[in-house]
Amino acid sequence: MKVNREHGSFRPGSVLGTDSFHDLRGLLETHGPLGTLIAGLGLGAFYLALTWVNLLLGHMLTPLFLIPITWLMDRVSARRRST
Repeated sequence: MKVNREHGSFRPGSVLGTDSFHDLRGLLETHGPLGTLIAGLGLGAFYLALTWVNLLLGHMLTPLFLIPITWLMDRVSARRRST
């Protein structure tokens, strides 16, 4: 198969030979070290925000579950003491 440089698709009529890497090297998209740095910073910011949101949700949602559970435990223990 040979890569069609215009559309990025394969032409079914030909077969890739042993030097297929050299045929495809011209089609490799690279944006250099600056692009890699920007992508790395973007991914780092994304995962930092994801971690922050998960920590914030855990911090904010814990009381929403703990407070009703303590009320329930108080009612159960009061009911056991009265009977």
